[in-house]
Amino acid sequence: MFSAMNRQSLLVSITLLAVLGFVFWFFFFRETGITIREKKVPLSQILGEIKRQGGIPVHSNLDPGTLVSMDVEKVTLPEAMEVLAVTLDARWAPYFALAQDQSGLAELLGHLESPTGSEALARFQRPLPGPVEWVLGEYLPNPKKLVWSAAEARGKNTLHEHLEIMAQASEAGYVVKKDWNPALTSLNLSDRVDRAVGQLAGQLKARHHAFLYVSRRSWGGGYGAGEGGRNLDGERSSSDLELLDQRIQRRLAELPQGERAEAQKNWDEQKKTWAELQAMSPEDRRARMQELMEDPVMQEKMEEMNELRDRRRSPEARRARYQRYIQRKSSLKGNS
Repeated sequence: MFSAMNRQSLLVSITLLAVLGFVFWFFFFRETGITIREKKVPLSQILGEIKRQGGIPVHSNLDPGTLVSMDVEKVTLPEAMEVLAVTLDARWAPYFALAQDQSGLAELLGHLESPTGSEALARFQRPLPGPVEWVLGEYLPNPKKLVWSAAEARGKNTLHEHLEIMAQASEAGYVVKKDWNPALTSLNLSDRVDRAVGQLAGQLKARHHAFLYVSRRSWGGGYGAGEGGRNLDGERSSSDLELLDQRIQRRLAELPQGERAEAQKNWDEQKKTWAELQAMSPEDRRARMQELMEDPVMQEKMEEMNELRDRRRSPEARRARYQRYIQRKSSLKGNS
């Protein structure tokens, strides 16, 4: 039996181990947020720092030598990515690459990082259309907690078909070689995107890579501003709308209770508008979309989103953006 002294020594040892465990967790596992305070350093340095602090690789097709100033303290990974994207007038998204082997993955990433891109890639990304973001407000996805509706992929027989559904049903993008589209047998895929991608790779005995992708934008900036641009003509299939609705409902479920009802009302009105657009001819649809874009309420929502993005810019970046705007305007006048 333990003597009183032995019991006391044991208690002291257990307490010491608990304290040491807490200190280890505090410094190595606790999410302290991302802090970057750099002025005019190469983009490659910023991307490396986000990878180091955020724990996920970041790739880009922008010039790695581009000088960037960034000042954030203890922000989330999505917020850090949004600040960077807005600063660069770029866009960002969580991405997954799949290839037959490690060299194939390296080739894919090389194409993605090329300023000119490549026709050898099949990319699947479906950003939300602009009106949805303007109505519901900003949403920055957590790359580590992406979900989708796995049941929607049942009956799909190829890799490309699965990735197309995943792109429509989630906030992520996916990339493979265009000439690699193997058949898939029945899979009970996870609703977690990262696990589902791992399952696809496992069945194909392939390799996969999760990363964040910063790329040149078409227009709109920030998260989701466009693989292939936004579909503004309102033409969407019923299956597209069903997947879109499921995606929006997941967003609404994350909102504070006090904001959810108003957001749901806004989304219901947006769905009704799209249903009306579906019944119109292409000419009438475009005219109606133009009316919607000129609606004061919609313009106010657009302005609120633009103001939010502008607040993420440094004064230096705002001045540079204004100068680019003046140059574009002068160029358009010169061509007219």
